[in-house]
Amino acid sequence: MSLENTTIHQIKKVICFVEKHLNDDLDVATLSQIAGYSHFHFCRLFKLYTGESIGVFIRRLKLEKAAFAMVDKNKSITDIAIAAGYDTPSGFYKAFNEFFGYAPSEHKRQKHIALKKIKGATMLEPKIVTREAINTIRCRRIGAYNTSTKEAWGTLCTLLQEYAIKNNLPNMLSDDKQEAIGIGYDDPTITAPEKIRYEACLSFEKTYENLPEGLSQNLIEGGRFASLLHKGSYNNMYDSWMKLYSWVTEQGLELRENNLFEKYLNDPTYTSEALLETELFLPIR
Repeated sequence: MSLENTTIHQIKKVICFVEKHLNDDLDVATLSQIAGYSHFHFCRLFKLYTGESIGVFIRRLKLEKAAFAMVDKNKSITDIAIAAGYDTPSGFYKAFNEFFGYAPSEHKRQKHIALKKIKGATMLEPKIVTREAINTIRCRRIGAYNTSTKEAWGTLCTLLQEYAIKNNLPNMLSDDKQEAIGIGYDDPTITAPEKIRYEACLSFEKTYENLPEGLSQNLIEGGRFASLLHKGSYNNMYDSWMKLYSWVTEQGLELRENNLFEKYLNDPTYTSEALLETELFLPIR
């Protein structure tokens, strides 16, 4: 069964709300109201669109977020369990083990072994920077990063070109000050490839009305960030992200809840892999 664009738009609104309020108590009644459907129809439509029930979807995101939080050596499993909404560590252990197939303590141990190996690699040193908030138009795709990134950027550029022509606007892709930014929501060592979320984003000084279906307009919040310049292939960027996380915890810095992101400094269409440069930004307090 295919869903109408209006229905898809409403389900995406709920997904966005869940992602922004993942640390809160989320009840289906509230989410149904946001979607504008009855409890029954919302649950049915959500599963049709995502392949997961709303309950499974929320539980998965909470557990995956908890699994990633274990890279922070300063956080205990009990602290992570409470942040994930579990009243007792035993309840968290059971849910984590059922979902991932191994205990959280084993996951934490393996993450720290991997981090030690990455720390020994030769990379540029991270730094702390401050950025202003920026307005972006973005396109989301779901799937393994090596395919979803290409699909998201291809769709974003095509739809913006069509939008500019339709509305008699100048080329929306030719501004030298424009920032090309990617937001990867999931750790590929934790989240199944078919569930990974990625957004291709372009910055714009002004906002636009009536964007085509498939595009959204959102702010990337400013503030303090730990930053690291990654040089080379995008395929090796995961190690740079892990080094940046490790550095942040070693410095005793506290992460903010805002999304991490990467800024692409050159175009892979015209640049060899060895010369690619990407700035990584991790929000900190």
